[in-house]
Amino acid sequence: MEDYDAIERAIEYLEENADLEGFDRSVLLRIGERQLCFRVENSEIKRTNESDPDIKIEMSDETFRALASGELSPMRAYALKKVRVKASLKDIMFLTKLLG
Repeated sequence: MEDYDAIERAIEYLEENADLEGFDRSVLLRIGERQLCFRVENSEIKRTNESDPDIKIEMSDETFRALASGELSPMRAYALKKVRVKASLKDIMFLTKLLG
């Protein structure tokens, strides 16, 4: 459950520190066998159960731990294909700016 707590902390961090202005999308975050779906709306992040999210992000437990510890940067993880993202080009550009 420690990893799940880290996911919750990551979402809280994004809500407090990321510029989510104008970003109104649903996101499915799948880490290993666990998944969490949330919606960013009016710069707030709310949990949801959408069946077809706008953005899907998948990674292994090992990759998540490396990202959470700072051992691996998000851009490097994506470049090494350790993180898979299914999204529109516009959403990928936003994520690049957000995580860059």
